[in-house]
Amino acid sequence: KAKDLVIYLKIPKDFASHADNITVSAPGARTGIVNGDPEYLFIYPEIAPSQQFSITLTTASAAGSDVLDEVLAEVYAESLETVESPEEMLCTPGTSRCYSGNVQKCSADNVWETIEVCEYGCRNDQCMEKPPGGIADILPIGEFPLMIITGVVIVIIVAVVLVVVFQKRKKKPSFGKLPSMGGSPLGQISK
Repeated sequence: KAKDLVIYLKIPKDFASHADNITVSAPGARTGIVNGDPEYLFIYPEIAPSQQFSITLTTASAAGSDVLDEVLAEVYAESLETVESPEEMLCTPGTSRCYSGNVQKCSADNVWETIEVCEYGCRNDQCMEKPPGGIADILPIGEFPLMIITGVVIVIIVAVVLVVVFQKRKKKPSFGKLPSMGGSPLGQISK
C-alpha cells in the first residue's frame, strides 16, 4: 500500500507543445502543472494493493502510439506498507477493526475496506480524538510494567529515607571530651 503516491510525468512535444493544449483527467488525484512544457504532478493520498487508477491526457492533435515510449515518468511515495496476505484480507461482513491506524469494516464481499482515516490512530475500532500522551499510552499497564513501576518507586523511597537519615546524623552536635576544670568539682577558684 502506498501513501502519498506522487507521479511525475514529462510529456513529449510530439504529443503537445504546451500544457494548455492537453486535457487531464486523474480521478482521486490532486493534479498540478509543474511546467507548461508540459510537465505534471499527480498526487494520490493512498493507493491500496490491487487498486487501479488511470491518468488520461487528451489533445486535439493526433499522435502515434510511439509517443508513449517518450513519456518520462517518475514515481515517489511517502511510505510503502506491507499488506496482508489474501487469506488475511478476507473477513466476516459487518465486522470492523483497526488496521494501520485507520478504521476498517468488512464489506459484503468479505474484503476489508477503510471507512475512516484516523488523524491520531485507532483504538477499539474507533478513531482516537487526541494524540496519545499519558503513561498508559506509552506502557500498557499490565503485570510486567506494573512490577517495573513498583520497583522504581520503592528504590526512590529507599533513597529518600537514606538521604534524610544521613542528613540528621550530620547535624547532631559532637561533644567529644570535655576540658578538665581542675581537681575539685567546681574547678579552681582564683582570687
